[in-house]
Amino acid sequence: EIVANNADTKGVELTKKIFDELPPLYADRRSVRQILLNLLGNAIKFTPAGGNITLSAKSSGRNISLRITDTGIGISNEKLPGLTKPFTRAERDPHKAVEGWGLGLAITKSLIDLHMGSIDIESAIGKGTTVTITLPNVES
Repeated sequence: EIVANNADTKGVELTKKIFDELPPLYADRRSVRQILLNLLGNAIKFTPAGGNITLSAKSSGRNISLRITDTGIGISNEKLPGLTKPFTRAERDPHKAVEGWGLGLAITKSLIDLHMGSIDIESAIGKGTTVTITLPNVES
């Protein structure tokens, strides 16, 4: 609801695509919620009005993949490797900088690591970004 309201206020279309019948995800509910809030919040922050954000989820064997794709400003290839380090920001130009401490992706990666999952970020300047989270789906 929070994310949908923020997207609507900014004029960004938010779409959900759930593939197949997803099994229950065996993960910490608050952590997964925080991961999604951080990633969707970034997508909204860096997608201009009129843009699109898609959240998709699918199950493949023992994993569940969550993917957030946006039509935002994108990130250069040089900045992608260090993006999940604390206090790292994709935008260095103070005239274009967006509010934030540069901790969202670091926290997100830490929560994913605690679940023994993975994060993959693909992006192109002016075309947008796709973040894929893969979480193992096994009962503890």
